[in-house]
Amino acid sequence: MEAQPRNCGFAPLLRGFTLIELMITVAVFAVMASIAVPSMRDFYNNRQAESLARKLQTDLQFARNHAITTSSTVEFDGNPTYSDGWAIHVSGSSVDLRIVTLDSDVTLTAQLSTGTVFGFDESGRAIATGSIKLQQSYCTGNRVYTFQISAIGQIIRQDGACP
Repeated sequence: MEAQPRNCGFAPLLRGFTLIELMITVAVFAVMASIAVPSMRDFYNNRQAESLARKLQTDLQFARNHAITTSSTVEFDGNPTYSDGWAIHVSGSSVDLRIVTLDSDVTLTAQLSTGTVFGFDESGRAIATGSIKLQQSYCTGNRVYTFQISAIGQIIRQDGACP
């Protein structure tokens, strides 16, 4: 016959974790979390910057395509300045086709050959050439995006290193 552990009339013996084991587990988890959080913040910021760059490129292409499709001049300008965002509208119209407002941690600058408005004519050619530069605070890696707009309306994206 097998010997039973003696508990002298007390409640049956329970198996479980000691307080020390639980404290060590929580400490290990806290160390792992403190390592992962900064990496996740950079990952989130980089994804947000990439998403905004894709939106800018899509909106530039939309403006060009809309100009060709409707045989009209479509303007792409600041909302009300480029540092605040951008707006797309048909020239001479007060109706905006698209409006984007930027967060305070995003910098958008424009350098135009003439005037203050980018845009495309009914043939898809640029009404002003130049570049638009998009940069986000807390930038890491190659997250400075520059969009060159040529005279024929071609939109060229260049990724640059963060300062």
